[in-house]
Amino acid sequence: MRAIRKLKTTCVICDTSFEGEIDSSLGEPEIAYEAGSLTRFAIKQPSGVGKLIGNVENRWNLKFTRNIPMEFNLEANACKAGIDLREYLAESVRLEGNAGKFDLQIGDRVPVVNVNVEANAGKLEIEIPQGAGLFAQGDCTLGSVNLEQFGAVKEGKCWRTADFDNAAVRVKLTFDVTAGALEVRRSRS
Repeated sequence: MRAIRKLKTTCVICDTSFEGEIDSSLGEPEIAYEAGSLTRFAIKQPSGVGKLIGNVENRWNLKFTRNIPMEFNLEANACKAGIDLREYLAESVRLEGNAGKFDLQIGDRVPVVNVNVEANAGKLEIEIPQGAGLFAQGDCTLGSVNLEQFGAVKEGKCWRTADFDNAAVRVKLTFDVTAGALEVRRSRS
């Protein structure tokens, strides 16, 4: 069963807009919307989908307002996910990814971005802006963390780029990688 759902809504309290399109062979997504002092949108895979066999396609193209600071909490499992947050005021990003490949792009629209990632049996690539400073700390079990090639110097369980304290954009990364790989790179532009 294939479902294409177009979404568009605006919070009347804070004028926060959200729109997108979900094209899924897994059925109708579950969507919840809550407005208050903080506007929350929750979009989830349908519950009780059962076993997935064969080629399953599930594309989500979501757009949010670009004018207010945002916090993104993302969970992705057994998939390939491209998450581009460069155009948003993303102050905080939390990503939990299991058994997949996850590409996360961070922008330069806020001075400090807090990124918390957990990757299990997957590959996580994080792209940060040219000229951004990086401070990273975390754990890696049965996997690899590639921060030295990025230019970060390791001090105990922490890595820091030389320009972190004076950079116009600073990325603070906390990670927990198990049986996977983490790579941080600079954007090409």
